[in-house]
Amino acid sequence: MAGDMLHAVRQGNDYIDVEIKLLFSQNLDSFMNKKFLSAKNNDLNLEIYVKIIRIRCVKANSNRKFTASQKEYFNKYVEKIEEYANGDPDLREMAFNATEIERFNLANPAEDNNRMSDLMNAFNGLCHETKKRISNRYNQNIDSNINIRYQAPNDKRINFVKDFTKTKEIKLFRSNLPKINPKWFNAAHLETLDLCRVYPFDFDEAGQWKIFANGIKNCQKLKSLKFHDCGIKEIPDFVFEALPESLINLTLGDNNIKRISPKISRLKYLNALNVSCNAELTDDGFPWKFLPETLHMLDLSETDLKQIPSDVKRLKELERLIIGNSVGYIKWKCLPQSLDELTVDGDGKLNILRSMRRFYLFRVLVLRNAGLKVCGRGRFCGLRQRF
Repeated sequence: MAGDMLHAVRQGNDYIDVEIKLLFSQNLDSFMNKKFLSAKNNDLNLEIYVKIIRIRCVKANSNRKFTASQKEYFNKYVEKIEEYANGDPDLREMAFNATEIERFNLANPAEDNNRMSDLMNAFNGLCHETKKRISNRYNQNIDSNINIRYQAPNDKRINFVKDFTKTKEIKLFRSNLPKINPKWFNAAHLETLDLCRVYPFDFDEAGQWKIFANGIKNCQKLKSLKFHDCGIKEIPDFVFEALPESLINLTLGDNNIKRISPKISRLKYLNALNVSCNAELTDDGFPWKFLPETLHMLDLSETDLKQIPSDVKRLKELERLIIGNSVGYIKWKCLPQSLDELTVDGDGKLNILRSMRRFYLFRVLVLRNAGLKVCGRGRFCGLRQRF
């Protein structure tokens, strides 16, 4: 087998959907019976997709497990069936009633029948979804989960998850989420919280932020926090005070935020900050003097910031800076020497540069409608330019 991929995503309270991709590039005879695949080519690359394997949660306890002697008995019985069928699927079915094979006997009929019933109900649920048996026994909630990703419009399933203790990732897109669920923050190992077009702050915004702040303190392994297009107008100072210092990526794009709290300085490992598409975010509301010096990426596009002040020189590790079209003044000489990529979406009124020679280390320079003029004998060395 040249390669394989297994991707599991929780899709409901009683099952998981698994997507499997297998890539075969060797002799196909070693993987498949000729009866099921007649074509043969030693150089053939065959991609096989099993789009959905639905794994249903079935209640299990000590009484549901097979003993070693039972497993041995079942294996021997399977060997007899296979010997009789000799690879023929039709004979395999007939073997169960063949007189040459001793009839299958259950040592403990009541318990073993329950075990078989579990399997049969699982198979029926997989193959005949419309005939799914509605029973607490056969449709247990999957409380122990690692990743939760719901992307269907108005999806409500996140509201019915009971246990988040093992959750590492929560990603919600357009889910029906009327309020923040305090149980999320039982996920002590949570690394990613990604909310996109989810609006828990539409009603009682102050109250919801208190719930969020009280809970997020427990997620001390959180690395990525994203509120994209969530209708947020303000993030209180106490929320920034509560954010885990472990945070690396903070995305607040496409909201209605007017101010970023100076308390952001607490995030001493913050690597990327995206506040793009907040049209009412102004110079007075942006804490240049308090930005973490660890920032490598800063996206200010489509905001109402008018200038890039001298305080930008504090960001000595900044590698990528994206500036919006409202900016008319950049303190060019204060841009960090570490800067590797600069993107400016201007409106034709950006202030004049005296020289570009100090930026010879730029890998990417993108200037769109900047109205920029270079004075002196500055040179662009190995840059990708768009004027």
